[in-house]
Amino acid sequence: MLVWQVPRFDAPEATRAFRTHPGHPVMVDWAGEPFVFVVETRRDDPPGVLYGVRVRDGFVSVRHPLSNAGQRFATPLVLGERVIVSICDPDAAAGGRMEAIDLYTGTP
Repeated sequence: MLVWQVPRFDAPEATRAFRTHPGHPVMVDWAGEPFVFVVETRRDDPPGVLYGVRVRDGFVSVRHPLSNAGQRFATPLVLGERVIVSICDPDAAAGGRMEAIDLYTGTP
């Protein structure tokens, strides 16, 4: 039985989101609730996007664009109020970098 999905299959963003391999999801306790964080990688149309989804009901509380494509198969690291993700150029030919996003302000 499907409980929820992000993005919803009938949402306009469903035709654009998660078209390449995403990062690995990580579940953490944030503000007293379990959340899943995952990076959607975008190779043809950067930037990638960090999603933070409340497990209880699938509510997307974080939808933060990254400065470039996310790295596929990478796992976000959550440290307190920050999520650290690895990113790279869309063709993955150049070296990667890391970005830290503040969960409460959405700023690097």
